[in-house]
Amino acid sequence: MTDSRRDAVSLGVARNVVNLRRARGWHLRQLSDRCAASGKRIAISRLSRIETAADGSRTLEISVDDLVALATAFETPVEQLLTPWEPKCSACLDSPPTGFACRTCGAEA
Repeated sequence: MTDSRRDAVSLGVARNVVNLRRARGWHLRQLSDRCAASGKRIAISRLSRIETAADGSRTLEISVDDLVALATAFETPVEQLLTPWEPKCSACLDSPPTGFACRTCGAEA
C-alpha cells in the first residue's frame, strides 16, 4: 500500500472516530472507558492524537487492536470505521446500539 493510500485510510478512521464520538455525545474518557471494557485500554491522550489527525495536518497509524477496540466501543462493524461514509440518519448514524431501534429512521440492531 502506498503511503498516500495508507494515510487516506488513517485519516478516514480518525474522522469517523470524531464523528461517532460526537454523535453519541461522549467525552474522550467515556470512549476510553468503553474501549477498556472491550478488553483494550486506549489512553485518552492516544484518542486525542487520533482525533487531532482527523484534520489532515498530521499522519497517524492506527493499530488493528485499536481499530477493533474502537469498533467494539461504538458497537459498529470495523468496516464502518475504515470506510468514509455519510450516514443516512444523523440520529443513529445508521447503526443504533444493539437491541435498540432508532426512533428517527427505524433502523434496528
